[in-house]
Amino acid sequence: TIEQTLFYGLNNLKTLELHMNELSEIKPFTFSNLTTLESLDLSYNLLDQIQRDSFDGLINLKELVFLNTPMTSINSFVFSKLTNLETLNFQDCEIDTIQPNAFYGLEKLKEINLDNNNLRRILNFTFANLTSVKLIELGRNQLEFINENAFRDLVNLTELDLDRNNLTIIKQNTLATLVNLVSLTFYNNNIKSVDQNSFRNLITKLEYLDLSRNNLVTIDPIDYYCMNVSYIDFCNNPLQNEEYNQNCNDFSALKIIWEKETGLSPSNCTNLY
Repeated sequence: TIEQTLFYGLNNLKTLELHMNELSEIKPFTFSNLTTLESLDLSYNLLDQIQRDSFDGLINLKELVFLNTPMTSINSFVFSKLTNLETLNFQDCEIDTIQPNAFYGLEKLKEINLDNNNLRRILNFTFANLTSVKLIELGRNQLEFINENAFRDLVNLTELDLDRNNLTIIKQNTLATLVNLVSLTFYNNNIKSVDQNSFRNLITKLEYLDLSRNNLVTIDPIDYYCMNVSYIDFCNNPLQNEEYNQNCNDFSALKIIWEKETGLSPSNCTNLY
């Protein structure tokens, strides 16, 4: 426990590292006078939850880190006063639940790291109103399903990492609003099918697509042919087409194969851009 008077007088403090202190609780208003603080690290403590007013007063905080804490839930409105926060890191925690409005008020947030937690589902509007976010890391969870409106407001997202989860399908509208996405990783899931047109709104900006180590048996060329990607990877899938297997990460070769098989040509893409 931190005494509420501990930080009195530190009016110009910019960085505060409190990692590895066996902290089990952050009381409300603990940091209320640290109005100049920009970075707070609470990693490797014993925090299992955060109270709603724990971060009151941190009006200039830009980075908040909870690396490797036993937190199981991100509660509603706990960060609502951190209006200048840009980076939020929950890597290597035990989070299995993100409550509604957990990220409410974080309109300047740019990066969310939820890598290596216990999430099974991403519900609708989990990331509501986070229009400034550029990067979300959701790898190494236990994700089985992503609701179709989970990513709806992430219109400026450029990188989404979903590797090493348990996803079995990519639904048509899940990625529909991610029009600025540059990098998308589904490496090492259990994906067996991709709904037609799942990537339609990504074709102009997406540069990197990793679908390797899944359970795809077939690939529908029309879903990928018109992409502008510089790297695409279908390797280590049980693909029935041997030519696809042999050229699984060579996009140029795959396009030639698809043109021969289906008659596709660049003219087919004209009305998609």
